[in-house]
Amino acid sequence: LAPVTPPATERREAGRQSTRMAAELRPISAGGIGLIRPAVVCDVSADGIALRLEEPLKAGQQISVEIQPPPDTRRPLRRAESPVQILAVVRYCRPDGNGHIVGCTIGVEWSATLANQMFPADLVRRRSA
Repeated sequence: LAPVTPPATERREAGRQSTRMAAELRPISAGGIGLIRPAVVCDVSADGIALRLEEPLKAGQQISVEIQPPPDTRRPLRRAESPVQILAVVRYCRPDGNGHIVGCTIGVEWSATLANQMFPADLVRRRSA
């Protein structure tokens, strides 16, 4: 997948942490859980996540995302011992190069778990301030 083009305007209230972690996404519907789609986590905030996918998703789509923490990094990330599973809702999807950037909202209980397991303490503090 190609590099991410940043959005023209920033609308987030929470600070964001740029990253590049492998993930697997599964659409969720009343009919069950869809097929696995590979994704790359572009950035996260205390209440959202941006993913790069090859195929688009519709706004409102509920998804399950399994994030594979990087094995080695110079950033001060907290390490999860195993992949982190989150639930999210797609807020937007826009074309970007040969793929799509999908911006999602993370549920409150899920964002606390994700932040506490993987991201710098200052990102967690900014959310609660």
